[in-house]
Amino acid sequence: MRFSCLLVLPFVHGAFCLLGYDCGGAALNVTTISLFDIGECHPPEDRPISTTTYIQPLQAAEYSRIRIISCRVEIDRHLFYCCSHISLIQGGHRKYIIDLDQSSYTKMHATGSFSYGPNAPVIDLLSNATNYRTLTLAGTASVDGTCKGTQFSDYYGTWNDVVVKASLYISYKDYYTIVKPAQDLIIL
Repeated sequence: MRFSCLLVLPFVHGAFCLLGYDCGGAALNVTTISLFDIGECHPPEDRPISTTTYIQPLQAAEYSRIRIISCRVEIDRHLFYCCSHISLIQGGHRKYIIDLDQSSYTKMHATGSFSYGPNAPVIDLLSNATNYRTLTLAGTASVDGTCKGTQFSDYYGTWNDVVVKASLYISYKDYYTIVKPAQDLIIL
């Protein structure tokens, strides 16, 4: 008996199978699936049918896109007299917004620069941001505390022998937004 078992073992080949367990019931459920005798798989060959159709909308689009270019220059300026010590002039502190014409803001967008007067160029401005700069608009002030005043004029008056310091807040934006022409509405 022992001899016959040894002769049978060399003729047994390995088996390939898929095992699954049904834990839903108490009865034993056994199914055999052959992994060697797999049938051919033929996927359906449904080709899409494409056609060209020309349509015309019955109404125009309610919304459209437009380009927005905006510029804003705000000045916070201080006027000082030069004496043995520097003194602020009454009414010398003003905050105001400069009116820009189309050529000024077109130049600002094209070059990234702005000029407030002949001696006050502002360069390297960033688009879609608020740029902060300080300028001396009139006179001179040095680090050792000496100063020399000159004449200065703006919308609010004219002063002699003054030093004028200003902080500029320059913002210019360039973006696209939605417009509804039927209602003259711009969505910013």
